[in-house]
Amino acid sequence: MLPSVPDQAVDLIITDPSWGYFEQIDDITGFYVEMLRSFRRILKPNGKAVVLTARKAELLAAEAAGAIIRDQLNTLVNGKKAALFTVQYD
Repeated sequence: MLPSVPDQAVDLIITDPSWGYFEQIDDITGFYVEMLRSFRRILKPNGKAVVLTARKAELLAAEAAGAIIRDQLNTLVNGKKAALFTVQYD
């Protein structure tokens, strides 16, 4: 993922993946693992990613990609439960 972005080139990623409950992805946890691995590659040291998702449990399970969830802010988006996560790496 993100092959056109060089390694350690980005300070901050803010994303709202459209892959919530409205689109079918067979392995959403696997998708998040790959997404977080890509983020790890392109983020500068001490960089961070902010992710808004309704698939909270699946994103938390994706910590296997080496991501560390620093903060979680639960919220509602269009009346549906979601959360905003701050992700960093050691």
